[in-house]
Amino acid sequence: MKSVMTKWIGTIRVIDPDTGNLVEVELRKLESGGIVGLDGSYLHDLADDEQPNNPYDDGKIIVPDDETEPLPSTNRHYVLTFSYCEPALTGPFSTPEKRDAEARRIFNGGDFTQGEDDIGWLDQTADGTLNVGAYTDEDLEEGTE
Repeated sequence: MKSVMTKWIGTIRVIDPDTGNLVEVELRKLESGGIVGLDGSYLHDLADDEQPNNPYDDGKIIVPDDETEPLPSTNRHYVLTFSYCEPALTGPFSTPEKRDAEARRIFNGGDFTQGEDDIGWLDQTADGTLNVGAYTDEDLEEGTE
């Protein structure tokens, strides 16, 4: 069973669909290349010698307890795509307009299957705040700006 190191890349707040409560999800980059989101309260409740399961294989992911959270020097804008529940992050882009243009290119370029894939955005401000949203098909159809 292989363990994979991770590093913190951000924290987002989402509504838990089961409880309706606002929860913090810690986004972590795996050294193997993937990105995972872990419920912050779950991580807090783990014993010191426990590590979360790796969702990509049978191993564990290592969450360092002495890690500092790096802050970006500028705002960054990303396109998020989900195909069959597999997330992908494209960017960073320097402006929301450039991010939106890339989202339109992905949506209209044949790499996106309406009804099966989802597309959204993630913005990280210079102070580390993450904002996440979803595009509608109308937002991205050709000819819309």
